[in-house]
Amino acid sequence: MVLKDHIRRGRKLIPPILDMRTPIQETVWHVERLPELFWLAFVGNRIGDRRTLDLAYEMAVAVEATIKRLRANDKAFRAYILSEHDTCSDTERKQIVVEHSGSAWLRELQPHFADMGVLWRYLPVGYLVSAPADESAKPRVVSEVKGMLRACFHRHAKGALIVQASTVALELLTNKLFVAEGLDIPDLNAIFDYPETEESQHAASFVVTTCSMTVLARQGTAGASRFTWPRSFWNDCYRQERCEHE
Repeated sequence: MVLKDHIRRGRKLIPPILDMRTPIQETVWHVERLPELFWLAFVGNRIGDRRTLDLAYEMAVAVEATIKRLRANDKAFRAYILSEHDTCSDTERKQIVVEHSGSAWLRELQPHFADMGVLWRYLPVGYLVSAPADESAKPRVVSEVKGMLRACFHRHAKGALIVQASTVALELLTNKLFVAEGLDIPDLNAIFDYPETEESQHAASFVVTTCSMTVLARQGTAGASRFTWPRSFWNDCYRQERCEHE
């Protein structure tokens, strides 16, 4: 039956997505979600997407452990979503640095975060960088960022799909994403073949939908994001060069 998964409310049948407690919101990928995840594309372009995923996972596990202990609760903390770091107090940030300054993931990510800090003055993960920004790197970084923004600007572009697939993979690896029994989870690696195969197209649909729900619903119904970081992200981009129109 087509309607077998619907929920009956009196004489009405409600689709499962409309029965969720988290309200549905209209979203714009490049405005609201790309700034949160762009670092995955930036670093991935330099060292490879698979290595970047490994480092993001190591960072997520390490930082979340520190935050959970300091806050004494089990509320999810997604270190791979940059705005989450804006919720940290100065004490929490200092403790993260103290506990993980010698970690392999931080040593490998620091140069890339440092370069991002040259362009974005208020980078949420800037506190993880120990060395001052190298302003001489700005032309090179701007050029890199321009290329990656072109590759990721549209949510169905291959670059954007790889970022979204990485985010969904991180949700699964850190046990934050639970999938309904019987739901077919595609092979996320198929994204690298997009759009050439049917499997890659199925994976693309899955990651776009899942990633959207993950990023926007992470704070639950109680606190809507103020989008402070996304605004800062684009404002600093616009300050670098004049807009180009194709």
